Amino acid sequence: MVKQSKRKGFTLIEVVTTVFIIGLLVLLVLPNVNHVRAFAERKQQTALVQTVQTQVDLYRNENGSAPASLKDLADKEYLSEGQLAQVDKAAITLKGDRVVAGKK
Repeated sequence: MVKQSKRKGFTLIEVVTTVFIIGLLVLLVLPNVNHVRAFAERKQQTALVQTVQTQVDLYRNENGSAPASLKDLADKEYLSEGQLAQVDKAAITLKGDRVVAGKK
């Protein structure tokens, strides 16, 4: 009579191999995720600078002079409060009628 045993779990080798493979995949994927995140932040800042520059140009065309500050754009509703908060976070400033991206 042959005794048949039913396995009710995983062997130690199976568990260790699975953990190793998952760790290896995390090591391969994580640097790419950080690179993509940094790239997206740079693109978002570029888009924000272009948006603010467009609003500065509109302000100048409608009012005859460039705004004294970015707050002037928000006061006359050229920028929303959310956009103004993003501008402050990104350290974007005005120099004359040009928008300058700051350094983080």
